[in-house]
Amino acid sequence: MTFEIKHRDAMGRIGILNINGKKIETPTIMPVIHPNPKKQIVSMDLIKKLADVIITNSYITYRTKHLREIAEEKGIHKLIGFDKVIVTDSGSFQLGVYGEVDVEPLEIIEFQEKIGVDVGTILDIPTPPDVDRDRAESELEETLKRAKASIEIKNAQNGGVVTAILANAFDEGLIDGAIVMVDDKWTLEPESYLALSKEDVLKSAGSKYLWKGPILKALKTAVMEKKLRKLAVVGTPCVINAIYQILSSDNDLLKPFREAIRLKIALFCFETYDYSKMIKKLSEDGIEPWEVKKMDIEAGKLKITLINGNTVEYKLKDVEFAMRNGCKVCGDFTGLTSDISVGNVGTEKGYSTVLIRNKWGEGFFKRAVYNGYITYDENVDLDAVKKLAELKRKRVKED
Repeated sequence: MTFEIKHRDAMGRIGILNINGKKIETPTIMPVIHPNPKKQIVSMDLIKKLADVIITNSYITYRTKHLREIAEEKGIHKLIGFDKVIVTDSGSFQLGVYGEVDVEPLEIIEFQEKIGVDVGTILDIPTPPDVDRDRAESELEETLKRAKASIEIKNAQNGGVVTAILANAFDEGLIDGAIVMVDDKWTLEPESYLALSKEDVLKSAGSKYLWKGPILKALKTAVMEKKLRKLAVVGTPCVINAIYQILSSDNDLLKPFREAIRLKIALFCFETYDYSKMIKKLSEDGIEPWEVKKMDIEAGKLKITLINGNTVEYKLKDVEFAMRNGCKVCGDFTGLTSDISVGNVGTEKGYSTVLIRNKWGEGFFKRAVYNGYITYDENVDLDAVKKLAELKRKRVKED
């Protein structure tokens, strides 16, 4: 999101607010729209002519079966019939009026993300103006807790679970650093990165499946230079296996690393791509690196989402030329040697499959749940995960 001032006059300003590639000239109006078209009084044709942004209610959408089905399948913009900026409320008004709502704070955040809102809101506590100080402080504390738990940003891969686990771990002092990957938002060039705070973790959210240079380069910095002793490492199965080998070794030179690594989180991975080859492919197809918002591998395709909301899809066989050679001999899809594995296979869009592999990983996950960073259920299609895992193993055997 950016804001550009075009004109000034005394204290007044005319500007352009850019959200997800959509422009709003300010000052402006923001009509309140009912998510049910049958209950919308003012014509949407008129609204489209007058407004660049509207606000509607995600809670009503969530709780109304047919509205929810349309929004989940086609997105909030199709449901409302408005292709400009859509802001959504989260149910706080209903909470203030009725005293309760039938949705969890993170559920409504995840739902807003899933249906593609441009600007979402948290389910804050609407404290009345005449309550005593103790209640006001208590409800403010709960609102702040919910805000912290809603740190998932729009480009987060795998439902933001990894971000949430690491953010909670930083909050509680369970870790003092995390080895993750970040990419240059302009060039997409990836690099190994040492996150030293929850805020740093947010910079790494959103995988691009691109590979260039040593992934564990930041590990040496963390252990030998920063002298950190409570590290989390996030990476693809091959990266996590390298960490496992370090932890299993009795080589004295690796002792500082063995003592420093506390948590291993693997990301489901079918294959990654050589940075230079993939950038060249995108360029040939008229796609600039800075236009790419995120990449996903789904149903045998590489799905690239652009910042303007459009998507480009490649069959995996069409980008096989860019696959790293190491991927051709790797048969591990989920990260068998990790403490926690996370991926977007086996759950519906916008959610993640989380495999807890040991008590250590369970502790990190459950503490994040307890502190409100994660909500979960056990409705996972493990057969879908097993199918891709077997397919990757089979590919190695055939090669």
